[in-house]
Amino acid sequence: MKITSFISFMLLVIASINSVSCSKSASSSATPSGTKTTWNDGTNQTADSTIAILYTSSGARVMDIFVFKGEMKDPAGITFGISPLEMHISPKSGVQTVKAAPNNAWLTFFDYHNGNINLPVDVYDGATGNFNLTACDTTKVTITGTFDFTGQYYNLLTRAYDASKTKAITNGNLVVDKIYRQ
Repeated sequence: MKITSFISFMLLVIASINSVSCSKSASSSATPSGTKTTWNDGTNQTADSTIAILYTSSGARVMDIFVFKGEMKDPAGITFGISPLEMHISPKSGVQTVKAAPNNAWLTFFDYHNGNINLPVDVYDGATGNFNLTACDTTKVTITGTFDFTGQYYNLLTRAYDASKTKAITNGNLVVDKIYRQ
């Protein structure tokens, strides 16, 4: 899928959902430090913004989290950017298994090669690691967590994994700025 098509699709999704809070979930006492999502992909990184989309899929509540860098605004005033991290998780506090499969914390790292959106993107789906949603209060938009994972390379052309090519994402601190609900 071309990057411009992906960005256009994401803008359409974000524009079509309302900014409404949903019910409160439980939280644990541990809280990551800082006010922005951070991680290390070989270099320490800080997100410009992090949004969550809460929705129902096959009767279960699910949360997709998009971590953005290089913020831009479209003509409608919607902020977006390159999304180097995506997380598809259960919106419940606690430890979740990292694995690129439904009903797990599906964490993905997109390597844009220093922010150049025109280069081919390397995709790494979490094969092993840790994800802990430390707070999940979707009413007050207090969604925080910690994460680290080893991503396995996914070839977009052949639609196959390459176990010999991996990427470590470490020291992750998740802090969601905005939440949307479908």
